[in-house]
Amino acid sequence: MDVLHEAEWPDEFTREEMLEQQSHLLIEECHLLQKELSRYRKNMARLIHMHAEANRERDNLRMQLRRVEIQLSDCRRESSALGNRVAGLESCRDQLEVIHKAQRISLDYSGTTFDEHRGAERLSSAIPPDSKA
Repeated sequence: MDVLHEAEWPDEFTREEMLEQQSHLLIEECHLLQKELSRYRKNMARLIHMHAEANRERDNLRMQLRRVEIQLSDCRRESSALGNRVAGLESCRDQLEVIHKAQRISLDYSGTTFDEHRGAERLSSAIPPDSKA
């Protein structure tokens, strides 16, 4: 294969001109790559900022969740205490109903009505024991 001399190259470019053109193309490519790298760095910075913001939001939501869980626990404890109190009061009511029923039955056998018995009971408690009526 024959090597062509510089003067015989197509379009009459010299070796220096071709190297200069190649150098300009490489410089332009470097500028484009530099711009692209800058764009990627900006995107990365934006992503890092978004990630940090998401982490802050997650941490705030975790703290809110913890506070709500504490409130829920307090409400459950209070509800349980109130439920126990209601159950105790219902038990007392049932016991009082049994006692009143027993008193009614005993009064029925004695011949006085419950209201008469209660009235006499009220009168006896209203009159002091030392006074004579």
